Amino acid sequence: MAPLAAFPLSFSSVVGATLAWQSYGGEMVRAWAPSLSWLVPTSPSAELQALLKPVALDLAIMKRSLEQLASNQDQLARKQDQMTVDFSALQAAVRDINQNILALAPLAPKAGHVSPKPAQSPAQ
Repeated sequence: MAPLAAFPLSFSSVVGATLAWQSYGGEMVRAWAPSLSWLVPTSPSAELQALLKPVALDLAIMKRSLEQLASNQDQLARKQDQMTVDFSALQAAVRDINQNILALAPLAPKAGHVSPKPAQSPAQ
């Protein structure tokens, strides 16, 4: 038999054995070697399922809360970034205003250096 023809046969045998083991393997181990039954996974009892249901619900609620918290944190980070940009723009505007005020200052007379006008006599 050619090696390529043997591969699908071997593969399908392995898949079949695996499926049979998953379906009946646990029962065969329990019947043939009861001392090894602890190796076989057991399905949870109805009582255990009833106890686990509220825990699973609490975990689902907690997961949802964590997702919401992460979303809120992302929104806050975006808002903080926007505030930083806005603050920088405000600082730049204040600098521009101060520079414009300083540029106009030499044109206006300074309060401490007002030149005195000579007093005129009323007779003149």
